[in-house]
Amino acid sequence: MSGRAAAVNHKDALPIEQDDRRWLILFSAAKKRPAEYYSTLFRNIADRDKVAAVMDYLLNHKITFNPKAPAPFTEAKREMGERARSDVETHLQTLYDERQGCFADPLVRFSAIMAAIKDVRPNERYMSAAALAFLDRIGARKLRRYTKGKGVLPAYQLYAVRDPDHWDALEPIDVMRAFMAQFTDDDDDFG
Repeated sequence: MSGRAAAVNHKDALPIEQDDRRWLILFSAAKKRPAEYYSTLFRNIADRDKVAAVMDYLLNHKITFNPKAPAPFTEAKREMGERARSDVETHLQTLYDERQGCFADPLVRFSAIMAAIKDVRPNERYMSAAALAFLDRIGARKLRRYTKGKGVLPAYQLYAVRDPDHWDALEPIDVMRAFMAQFTDDDDDFG
């Protein structure tokens, strides 16, 4: 896929992902200038000799940017991604980064993520979609479900939000035991 180019006036214009390969994002520090500056600029653009000098410079300038490689990750790209996040995604990211709430441990139930969203946005319309999109973005893995035991251990659907290869390699009963060990006897909702 080829790279993308656009010019925008807002730093939250694009909901960019951390692993995006297509967009090179740069913020300009240029400030609005007096009217005379623009008059001179457009006179220079209309002058064929000056435009030819710029063209000559560009034709003889060695470009080191590889157009077939993924776009470089810039500080501007990181900032745009953060600014374009929804309130729900920002809340979940904070919990995840700080290992709090439903993301305190490496295993989580989907219902616990939904509850975390309801805490800050009780009327969120697309709660499930937001939760699933967040799980995808952080590289969480839906684990094989433990379904045996009838009453011995619950049959929750779990997601590994950290070290998914480790958890995926274990048998579902061992994953469920590890999940249940996260909770004390006083905690009756199991996440």
